[in-house]
Amino acid sequence: MRNARRILTLALVLLLALGALAGHASAVKPVKVDRTHFPDAEFLEYVSKNVDKNRDGKLSTGEIKAVTSILTRRSNIVSMKGVELFVNLKQLDCSSNNIKKLDLSRNVKLENLNCSGNALTSLDVSRNPKLESLSCGRNALTRLNVSKNASLKRLNCNGNGLKTLDVRKNSELENLSCSENGLTKLAIGAHKQLFNLNCTKNKLKTVDVKGCPRLIAIVENTRPGKGGTDVIWMDEDGDDEACVWIDRKTKLVNGAKVLYKP
Repeated sequence: MRNARRILTLALVLLLALGALAGHASAVKPVKVDRTHFPDAEFLEYVSKNVDKNRDGKLSTGEIKAVTSILTRRSNIVSMKGVELFVNLKQLDCSSNNIKKLDLSRNVKLENLNCSGNALTSLDVSRNPKLESLSCGRNALTRLNVSKNASLKRLNCNGNGLKTLDVRKNSELENLSCSENGLTKLAIGAHKQLFNLNCTKNKLKTVDVKGCPRLIAIVENTRPGKGGTDVIWMDEDGDDEACVWIDRKTKLVNGAKVLYKP
């Protein structure tokens, strides 16, 4: 009886394993290179020329899996529908188009995303845990949640309509540029790696960088001798770029008080 139970258990485990393998194998299926799968004519042409290697009018499983980079900058693209098919995608540059929606929910290996200069009103990167660089400036975003992007090192979200931005969970962040948003709250927290911060042209009352020992610069639009900004502190290397540009008299950046450890 006991042996029969063991055999039954092993059989069930084997069936589950086989089912998982079958599901994984079927996750990527061949698709036709047509307007059904790629509705945008410009993106369709890109896929036809750059992904359909044998020019047979369809993408094989191998051709789909081989795609790790898609570069469609300034291509007059309105829709990137179909990009979700490329599950091994690591780099996507679709900047300077007129894209209104971007579905990256299946691009879980994505590391570098540049979707700046489009017409996006929302952007969901919660399914992209490996994302290291995100540039989404010059869109129409009113919210941006990067709490699931623990590997994020570079974030540029300039020129949107964000009112708040929270990067406290992005402990690997090195470069943050969030100017020209109208931000009233910027939650930075402790960032041992952050060395560059541009938060000008917002509505912040304070900029708390006490937990950022490597901070190089809070960037102003002017330099010493060209508008009253001056060096307040440098990093341990004394690099010329390693400084916070701030008004020496007021200790403000665009009216925001900078809180730091001198």
